[in-house]
Amino acid sequence: MVNVNTGGQAINAAVSQINFDNQKLDIVSVGYSQSIFNLWTDEPSYSNAAGTVRFSGGLPSPGFTGVSGAIVRMTFRSKAAGQAAIAFTSGSVLANDGKGTNILDNLKGAFFTIIAAVESAKPPAAPSPTPSALQAAGQPVSIPIITDWPKELEEGSALTVKGLGYPNGKLLIFVQKGSEDPVITLQKPFLPGFTACGPKMCPTKA
Repeated sequence: MVNVNTGGQAINAAVSQINFDNQKLDIVSVGYSQSIFNLWTDEPSYSNAAGTVRFSGGLPSPGFTGVSGAIVRMTFRSKAAGQAAIAFTSGSVLANDGKGTNILDNLKGAFFTIIAAVESAKPPAAPSPTPSALQAAGQPVSIPIITDWPKELEEGSALTVKGLGYPNGKLLIFVQKGSEDPVITLQKPFLPGFTACGPKMCPTKA
């Protein structure tokens, strides 16, 4: 916010240009709907490319007298961490004395320190329950799903069955003559892509 302290004297106009660090800041908006001025020879405007704000305005007699008269509100957005200055490069405040006397005493800018945002750490994902933990808690254990197996098997070859289920475990599978699909007869923790049994344990011929 750009404010003016008239020092006890009535004023009726002010002109100024403000520079800001456009490597660290961007202006989002400049507002003057609540300004003490209602007449503008140069309405408040800004350039993020140049890093400037300028205005020239006033009000009719008897003018304004006060310690904190709002002229322009500027809203900034930070672009990068670091220190950013906002400074007046020129300005004048004219008295309501019929002569336009410049009674400006000093111009005070602002200095900001912008700190980079720190991302909050994500909580660790909860581990999936193991079959033994589910059984201990009295919860049912899902039956593994067989997804692939050989339709034909040569004598002496190992039978490999693939499926989906709990990791790091074993499963006992029984293959019966005349049955198209392997049959799960006893469930234990299941390991996807395992060798279920050899030809002597799971015969494929009579």
